[in-house]
Amino acid sequence: SIQVDGLSEIGLDAPLFHPFGKDDDGTARPTCESKFTKDRMIEDKKARMVAVPAPHLDLHTMLERIQTLGGIGSAGPLTSLDFASGPPTLNSEGNIQGPGGNLMVVLAETMFYSRATGGIEDVFLPDATLDDVYSTVEWANYIHRTQWMDNPQSVSVGVVMAETILKALDSRDEGDDYDSLVTIFTGHDSDIYAIATALGLQWNLGPPYNRFSDCAECVATPPGSGMHFINDFESGKVGISYVYPVYLTDSKKRGSHYHHNKTGILEKTPLVFKPNWIDGDGSSALSQDGTITWIDSDDTVDSGWINSDDAVDSKSGGINVLKQRLQTSLENYPEAVDCYNIFSNRSVALETMSVAMHMANIAPSRLNDTSVMAIG
Repeated sequence: SIQVDGLSEIGLDAPLFHPFGKDDDGTARPTCESKFTKDRMIEDKKARMVAVPAPHLDLHTMLERIQTLGGIGSAGPLTSLDFASGPPTLNSEGNIQGPGGNLMVVLAETMFYSRATGGIEDVFLPDATLDDVYSTVEWANYIHRTQWMDNPQSVSVGVVMAETILKALDSRDEGDDYDSLVTIFTGHDSDIYAIATALGLQWNLGPPYNRFSDCAECVATPPGSGMHFINDFESGKVGISYVYPVYLTDSKKRGSHYHHNKTGILEKTPLVFKPNWIDGDGSSALSQDGTITWIDSDDTVDSGWINSDDAVDSKSGGINVLKQRLQTSLENYPEAVDCYNIFSNRSVALETMSVAMHMANIAPSRLNDTSVMAIG
């Protein structure tokens, strides 16, 4: 834990991010015990692969293009690898077989990062166009959104993190001399997918990430992106959005395949509820600029998302809605209940968050809002 001039506290909560993980020395001391079966994991992943549209270029065509750009090595052509043709399939362990799995992720991340980092002269596959880069990235996104969402493992991790986020979002101390509290969780993209699974959330990034596909299930987590939750204590509403950087855009210079965006400006798109995930049609109220979804108990009672008895506290309406969605996940995935109970009962839950920054304000006013960022 690190204290910085009284304004921020930085701490590592390893069990929160790795409830089924190991210690640094490799010793298995998990906080939670896996309750789900391999068969359930494979069944859910297969269902997810049916629900999520495949990339616009099939795997064989994508590998052919990469071979054209990089040549064929001593091991032979990529297209001759097992499972290089046809749609992706799972092996007995529930992982995508052949080059449609880890190989495509490594190729996509190397192509993208070598350009997005900036300042690297010898980027990976230098003749690749921006369409080539985003076509490969589309494959990595497809793998992540099918393997890391809507299965018992993602729910088991997601409910733990979502519960901790909601506690941070609903925390306030009337005696403190600040009017805003910001908590930042920094983790991996798999953590973002897990939180989305636990709360039934979707988002759709704008160009260039939706270059070839634009669908409700086409969620993506570019590096440096994250979920943003805002709890407005005055109204009881909670605002949810997804913020993300755009590193590479089309180049206007002759002879250049792309433009490297160095502004650091984050784009924003609303997080939305999955339709029919709970009783009701999943409609939501967007902000005037269309970048934030505002949740209120009045809306959710009318839509059937929560029972009116759960919305007694009108100043916590948005929080109540998210708590109800969390409970729905636990009902759908009872394998996650034990792990959820372990973390929800931790007395130090609010003291071990990844980053908690208290934004000081010279006006001696009470806390008006709490903001939480989950960054991958």
